[in-house]
This record gives sequence, C-alpha cells and structure tokens, in this order.
Amino acid sequence: HDAVYHGPVIYHMEALGFYLFGDSDATSRVILAAFSVATVVLPLLLRRQLGRWGALLASALFLISPSFLYFGRFGHPDVFGSFFSLLCFVCIVRYLADRRSGWLYGAAVATGMHFSAKPTAYIVTFIFLLYLAGRLLWERYDLHAFWPIAGLLPAAAESLWKVLAPGAFPLAQISIGPLNLSVVSLG
Repeated sequence: HDAVYHGPVIYHMEALGFYLFGDSDATSRVILAAFSVATVVLPLLLRRQLGRWGALLASALFLISPSFLYFGRFGHPDVFGSFFSLLCFVCIVRYLADRRSGWLYGAAVATGMHFSAKPTAYIVTFIFLLYLAGRLLWERYDLHAFWPIAGLLPAAAESLWKVLAPGAFPLAQISIGPLNLSVVSLG
C-alpha cells in the first residue's frame, strides 16, 4: 500500500491547515476534525426526507460510529472520502426532491472532490449512476405495473438456463462455509 495512490486532497488540506494554524501535531488534525464534524452534520440537510428525528438520529449514529471516530483521529483520506460521498448522496436526494440545479452542481463538485480524495469514488459513483439510470427508466417508461413481475425473474433465468445449457443451474446449490443452502427448482 502506498499513500500516494490516494488523491491530492489530503495533502492540500493538510497544507491549508498548517498555513492557517501553524505546523504541529495538534494542528495536523484540525482539518480532519472539521470534515468529521461536517460529515456528522450532513444528514440534517435531509430533514424533509428523513423527518426531524430521523435526521437527528442519523447524525447521532454518525457521531458515535466507531469507524468515523477511528478514521477522524489521524491523517487518512477516509475522512474526505466519507464526507464527499455523503455530500454527493445528500445533493442527489435533494435534487430529486427539489429539481434545483444547485444541488446537481453540488453533486458534481462532491463527485470531483471524491475522485481527488480517494479511489472509492469509482465504486460510489457507479452505484449512484446505476440508481439514477434505474430511476430514469422507471419514471420514463412507467414501470410501476411491472413490479410484481420482478419476483418471477429468478425462475425465468433458471428456465432459460435449462433450455440453453445442459446441467444444473449454477445457483441451485449455494455453499457458504458450513452452511449449505438449496434453492427449490420451479422447473
């Protein structure tokens, strides 16, 4: 592992912290602590979607989360990655609710900063884009009537497999360690 493979955001933010507060062990953590606090506050922007108590509960859970407490204490880009991915999520949710372009621009800036901070941006961006593509197709083609049919997809996949390929369906027998699960065949 080499820290150079993480983006330059951590280096520039540390330099900004040293410039503003001087260079010491304590001031090296000021910017990281500020981003950790901002991450805890971000769910409050979703009060309309989560409700007042839901947003406060989400913030409280971020506040006591062992992972956030752990990574917020030392110089590692996970603080920036979690902040920018949560900021992008908040911007996407608010854009879908309000349809204001400012939230869309915020999501773009958060995504760009996430790519500059941590390699997990590829995965997070793929997940968000996959959701947005599915939502676009769902709304565009009014697929609400096809929702009950989605439950038949596994059986249809197994039947198609039996027609096209000889042998057992690959998901008919699943082994997870000592646990052995059998899937009931419909064919």
